Amino acid sequence: MRLSVTISFEEAYLGGRRKVSYRSLAACEACSGTGANPGSDMRPCPSCGGQGEVMYNQGLLMLKRLCTRCRGTGRVAVDGCRECGGCDETGECVIDDEMQRIYGLLREADAIIVATPIFFYTVPAQLKAVIDRCQAAWNRRKLSKPREQWKNHGSGRGFLIAVGATRGARLFESVEPG
Repeated sequence: MRLSVTISFEEAYLGGRRKVSYRSLAACEACSGTGANPGSDMRPCPSCGGQGEVMYNQGLLMLKRLCTRCRGTGRVAVDGCRECGGCDETGECVIDDEMQRIYGLLREADAIIVATPIFFYTVPAQLKAVIDRCQAAWNRRKLSKPREQWKNHGSGRGFLIAVGATRGARLFESVEPG
């Protein structure tokens, strides 16, 4: 927040007190200012490392400012797919959250590498939410190609690194190609 107040040189030198008033925005009761739906999985903001502030250079000075990506909360979320069908006709997901940025990164990537632990014989809920939300990307591809080319993935490459801390003959079954 920035607030301008005019003071005299004398007041600046000797100090003093001023009463100021300002209007501020209150945090939403439903999301507490995060912008995420209640119950969404929150994770540390990658821009500020979960600190809510970022450092930047201003000449010789090193200054801090509020992180614009997480709005100072230090946390970001990707909601799960709502299965609303909003992406079926456009290839665009209707949920406005951190996943919108991820779609752009996925489109620009030469390869996608996913590393994940396997908990209770499947991927963690956070990764499952991202995978489910990729339905919009599938629909985008489907809308841009004739039906006979839907399974042709072109030159895209992907790699999965999965680790499990238990034993079981079917431990990695949920992440094996079908």
